[in-house]
Amino acid sequence: MDKQESIKAVIFDFDGTLVNLDFDIEITRRKLTEYFEQFGFNMYIRPIYPKIFMVLSKLKETKTEEDVKQIKRKAFSLMDIEETKAKVSEIEGAKELLKNLKKQGKKVAVISVNGEKIIKKIFKSLDFPLVDLIVGRDTTDFVKPDQKIGEFVLNELKLKPKEVLLVGDTDYDIQLADKLKIRSVWFENKLLLKLSKPTYRIKKLQEVLDYI
Repeated sequence: MDKQESIKAVIFDFDGTLVNLDFDIEITRRKLTEYFEQFGFNMYIRPIYPKIFMVLSKLKETKTEEDVKQIKRKAFSLMDIEETKAKVSEIEGAKELLKNLKKQGKKVAVISVNGEKIIKKIFKSLDFPLVDLIVGRDTTDFVKPDQKIGEFVLNELKLKPKEVLLVGDTDYDIQLADKLKIRSVWFENKLLLKLSKPTYRIKKLQEVLDYI
């Protein structure tokens, strides 16, 4: 056990960490691929976010800033449609962990590549306690593991990196923590890490409490 008395907030990933969203990601990839074909891009949109932002960056060379924003909103709306269809289940211990953190006076935030409205809707449907901040792909102009989205969250929470713990199940989560110099907890759910090394590893969500 490695308790850290300085931890004032915990940042969570969403899908794969607090909940499981069961939907066919390949349908989303195909829809995005077809959508961007009309702008002259003949590529399969996988991995989704790197490819989307690469396309948007290229479009900035020929289209106005407002046009690019509208294209991005449309792409994200296609993703929203599929995520709305997803079967949602709480990961064991998620609700109780959030309640415990709030009782301890810790701030809680969520950074996700899912849409902010969808995250809030799922929080309500699962009767999760309110958190201090939810940041989805449509909240800012950045997504994980871009350092700027982490800086945005730290600024909103008014905390320093050493006061925060980040919990996630993917390389993107751990990479973001590394960029921000935040201690990270890898939740060993379904995915394996290939590009990063977390500070701590857990198999059950309640183990997060061992590190705050």
